[in-house]
This record gives sequence, C-alpha cells and structure tokens, in this order.
Amino acid sequence: MIHKEYLTKEIIDELEKRNPEIHMGLEIPPAVFIDMKGSVGQFSKSENSLVCYFPVLENQLNPFGNMQGGVISAAIDNTIGPLSMLVADPSVTRHLEVKYKRAITPEMERITVTARLFKQDKKFLFFTSSVTDSEGNVLATAKSTHFIIV
Repeated sequence: MIHKEYLTKEIIDELEKRNPEIHMGLEIPPAVFIDMKGSVGQFSKSENSLVCYFPVLENQLNPFGNMQGGVISAAIDNTIGPLSMLVADPSVTRHLEVKYKRAITPEMERITVTARLFKQDKKFLFFTSSVTDSEGNVLATAKSTHFIIV
C-alpha cells in the first residue's frame, strides 16, 4: 500500500514507473516512518538522493535529554530505504554504520537526513547519509550497504 499523502508527486510517479508489481503489498512509507512523523523533502533522480525530515520528539530522548542513537539510526534507515526503492529493485539493509558527531537536542526541533546512492555493484547498493540541523551543522554521518532481494 502506498501512502500517497506522505510522498511527493515526483516520488509516486517514480515508484509507479518502476515495476509496480514489485511494490504491491509493500507499505510505502513504512509504519515506523509515519510513527516517527517523518516527512519527505526533495528527491533528485539525477543525484540519486533523497531528503527527509524528522522532528525531535520527547518520547525519543535518552536519559540525557538528547535524541536516542537508535532513533537517529532509524531516521537514517527510513531515508535510505525509500531512496533504495526509487533507484533499484527492492532491497534490505545488510550493514548500517553510523558515526555520531553532535548531540541532537529538542531545541533543534527537527533533523534533516540526506541520503545518496553512490555505487551499485550487481545485487549490492552502497549509500552515504548525513544528518544535519536547520543551520546545516553535521550531527551524524552513515554508510549503508543494501542487498537487492528481487
């Protein structure tokens, strides 16, 4: 099921151009993206990139009052995952490596996650990602490898 209210027309068109039978029965975006109150920003087919936004929610904070690392990883995965479906056949995350650079605090209100496909090698996709605040400060970076399952 494609939740069109969460996606841009450009993304919906791109998903529909790709083999639509592959996407039948898949929830796009997944429930966790919706639970995290994610929103889709810009998709660039020419740059193989996608930008998503995630608010810093109180129920996602660690005991120190910062966004919990697993939630940051989930935001990254919830940006790379949709991008992977826009640039290749369905895939799953095989490896995700996150480097945290700065604490994400509630005062930041939201984070911006930018993901890019930088290489495809047969059944493997290789992504990079960055997490920034509204001023463009890098808060975390990530590398991810996906395996195409179709």
